[in-house]
Amino acid sequence: AYHKANADYYIDFRIRSRFWMELLLNLFVFDISKTIFSIRNYNIYLHIPKSKWFYKSYNKAHAIVGPSKDIISKMKSIHPFQNLEYIPNFYTSSKQSTKPLKLSINTPYVLAVGRLENSTKQFDKLIDAYSNTILVDEKIPLIIVGEGKDRANLEEKIKLLRLEHLVYLEGFKKEVFSYMKSANFLVMSSYVEGFPNTLLESLVVGTPVISFDCPSGPSELIIDGENGLLVENQNFEALISAMNKMHTDQALYKHCKSKTLSSIQAFSKETVMLEWIKLLTD
Repeated sequence: AYHKANADYYIDFRIRSRFWMELLLNLFVFDISKTIFSIRNYNIYLHIPKSKWFYKSYNKAHAIVGPSKDIISKMKSIHPFQNLEYIPNFYTSSKQSTKPLKLSINTPYVLAVGRLENSTKQFDKLIDAYSNTILVDEKIPLIIVGEGKDRANLEEKIKLLRLEHLVYLEGFKKEVFSYMKSANFLVMSSYVEGFPNTLLESLVVGTPVISFDCPSGPSELIIDGENGLLVENQNFEALISAMNKMHTDQALYKHCKSKTLSSIQAFSKETVMLEWIKLLTD
């Protein structure tokens, strides 16, 4: 199918960690000069086998594209690639159209979104942190939208902390943008990201964000004190303080809310697509 297509360029977004499979593809299938390799994850070895042969092969590709500057830096640290391109993910204005939610919770709430996988998203630690905020005293719920293998673990933690009336695991929801638009703010407690679309999507619909300065991407989206709060990486005490501050400091909150969409114009579809067009017409 690759050769029958006879395209000008082939953009490869796959997981590419299987050494022998990728070796065969690179030797006998791919036209490397026409290939654009995408590195989507901060764990770059999901997208390039750990081998100097592959580094040299990828360096002959039309381009290697990374959606965050941290990913680009990590690629530079393993090899002097000459064809690295930073092109972030983008948002489209159509995602701003959100319908009102019919929630069982009518009070203000804070939101977290992602797969229920504690090793990366750390929702278990987020619930611990939330339990120590004034949000609990003031009965501001934490809603977590997403599904995953650690649901039972999180349900147990919620029971142990006696937070059944305040922490809600909503599961996967198609109308996630409605949840974002209705939230007071969104909080991200990830250990690692590739490019945090959740932060971008929240800002698009006018909801301020709080996130660890984890690799990779939050520092490119959050202007601390302008559209949200960027917290020292993995400092959960600082995360507690940030959630308290965003809730109590109304001047800060209103300022951040007013700057959400204007702060991310560099990530608009129009801006980012120009970068792709430039790459494909060089």
